[in-house]
Amino acid sequence: NPHTIPEQEQIDRVDEHQRINELYERNDSKSASDFVDHEASVLISDQEKIQNLEAVIATLTEEIDFCRKLRKDNSFLLKQKKILLQQNKKLKLRNTVLKNRIRVLEQTTIQHHEIVPLMKKKLSKTLSGNQIDLILKRKKRVRWTKKELGAALTLRYFGKRPYMYMTDDMHFPLPARATIQRYIKSINIKQGILADVLNLMESYAKTLTPRDRECVISFDEMKVTHILEYDVGADEVLGPHNYLQVVMARGIFNKWKQPIFIGFDQKMTKDIILSLIKKLSERMINVVAIVSDNCQAHASCLRDLGAHDITKPYFNHPVTNKNVYVFPDAPHLIKLLRNWLIDTGFDYKGSIITADPLRKLVEERKDAEITPLFKLNENHLTMSPQERQNVRRAVQLLSHTTATALRRYQSDDASQTLAEFIETVDCWFSISNSYSPWAKIAYKRSYTGKEEQEKSLDKMYELISNMTALNKTSMQTFQKSILMHITSLKMLYKDMQKKHQVDFISTHKLNQDILENFFSQLRQKGGVYDHPSPLSCLHRIRMIVIGKSPTILINQTNLETNRNTRLGENICLMEQHENANEDCLSEQNQDFMSVTLFTEADVIPDLPDNALNAHEMDDESEILSTISSTIPDLPEQDSDGFEYIVGYLGKKFHKKHPHIDQGTYSFKITSDHNYSKPPSFVKHLSTGGLFVPSHSFLKLGSKMEKIFQKLHPDGTLDKKPGIVKT
Repeated sequence: NPHTIPEQEQIDRVDEHQRINELYERNDSKSASDFVDHEASVLISDQEKIQNLEAVIATLTEEIDFCRKLRKDNSFLLKQKKILLQQNKKLKLRNTVLKNRIRVLEQTTIQHHEIVPLMKKKLSKTLSGNQIDLILKRKKRVRWTKKELGAALTLRYFGKRPYMYMTDDMHFPLPARATIQRYIKSINIKQGILADVLNLMESYAKTLTPRDRECVISFDEMKVTHILEYDVGADEVLGPHNYLQVVMARGIFNKWKQPIFIGFDQKMTKDIILSLIKKLSERMINVVAIVSDNCQAHASCLRDLGAHDITKPYFNHPVTNKNVYVFPDAPHLIKLLRNWLIDTGFDYKGSIITADPLRKLVEERKDAEITPLFKLNENHLTMSPQERQNVRRAVQLLSHTTATALRRYQSDDASQTLAEFIETVDCWFSISNSYSPWAKIAYKRSYTGKEEQEKSLDKMYELISNMTALNKTSMQTFQKSILMHITSLKMLYKDMQKKHQVDFISTHKLNQDILENFFSQLRQKGGVYDHPSPLSCLHRIRMIVIGKSPTILINQTNLETNRNTRLGENICLMEQHENANEDCLSEQNQDFMSVTLFTEADVIPDLPDNALNAHEMDDESEILSTISSTIPDLPEQDSDGFEYIVGYLGKKFHKKHPHIDQGTYSFKITSDHNYSKPPSFVKHLSTGGLFVPSHSFLKLGSKMEKIFQKLHPDGTLDKKPGIVKT
């Protein structure tokens, strides 16, 4: 009950009454009424106190309830605090981990501007830089690099449909066909290493197996016309030069070939050979052999390479450190062997070997109406220096047929010794120039290292080693070259058999016939055009490398293939497999690697016929050569010669540029004689057909001559590019 007086309060009231009684006893004078009033006031005061106390109690009760709630809330908060502290501890730990990760990421994170370069680096084996830019739409158009164009050309080589699938369906950014054609037209064919051609070879090599990438390089020279020429395209003066040096790469186990170096008046050196081998290796093409003839310059190069020893005819590959074997040209060697036999003869272990039995055999042949020796005549024994270059005659003379005839028709010891000599040479040459692995006779097949072939090579090695030319005390260079050829062939076959498990090597790939074929295309007109000009050579090489060779330019060598040739008298023997001659012809008329690549890719550009350009260049070269000649000191001759040249220019260009008064033909000029001004040399010389330059045109010519003398002082020609533009 809220109105119940608490016990303490009752005690207080009792104490209060006692105190009042005491006061009352002390104050007897006070009246009873005062006492009553006092008691009443005390009661009123108690009621107020009660009310106040009740209010306080109510307030305290509320505060107690609030405190209880606070205590409950505090307990909950303490629990929450404990949980949060645990979470905070975990977050601090995670924060530490994240800070460390951020620190690591800050050190390794790629910035936005670095993303594209990184993508190009990571995807470099799949996509090029331009392709990534096109995919990311950073560029709308790009200028394709030579490497990108080469890769596209490789893809195009596999066919038009795969190329269109990649571009149209897969949306793979690739150059258009017209772009590839423009790239092909821009291929640089200049003196030195043909870098653009090597890049094309890299594209083609990607389609080959490692075995088919094995190659041999051969080099030789060709005589060119000693003349000065102006190259309009390069804007530079070319020449005069004496000869053209060409290096050709050729597959040993695959039908491909490609010129990789051209140079005028450039001797072959160790540095050039090693540089070419390195560059081919960079393009996945491995050189295993080099082929050259026996000229002194080439012999010097071999000495520098350290490959002149007959027992070690090789040098180390600059990249793989494997053996690169040296093969002297076998057709060239048989020519030299024939020449030494006819000119001097040989001494073999005391037996004298000369060509006298051959002369007797040819002489007796004349008396027979029908003879099996219809191929032999005096021209095989008596030849001009030019005819001595014909390999076919040497092969016919030193053939199995000739050896058989000597044995059959002449019984003396000299003839029998010569017959044995010729038979040995024929066996060696057949092995060293084989085309087909299906020939019936073992030593005439492609080299397989079988017993019959080994015996023939060993017999030739023994013959050459123990043979000396008459009146000579030591072996000649051609003899050492034959021994080197035999040793190199055996070692190369063992290497290739170990590396690729090959069954045979067609040894015609190890001679220089491919260069003879190439030179025959450069000598396109024949006859007096046997020595084309340097500029004509460059034009022709460009056409051969970029476009299919014209059908009129049939590859010719010193060993023409003749289907009617008797057994043993030609490289392509009728006794071989029925398709052997076809293989021989296809080998000779085969396109170059670059042309094969363009043909399969269907991107061969249309090239102009450079024959007419060559004629025009010849005419211009003649003029340029005349101008560059030393001018005589006589003023009159100087003036007459200048008028003659300007008149020639006027005659050539007066119809093309009619707005310039270049002059007129002499027959149109009235011939009034003037003693004060006698006729010029041109008028004296002309019978009516010469062109007389006008006075104004002579002035222009004089001005041009002064400019020319300034650019080309002291009677020399500046051969730097850009001479006309300068």
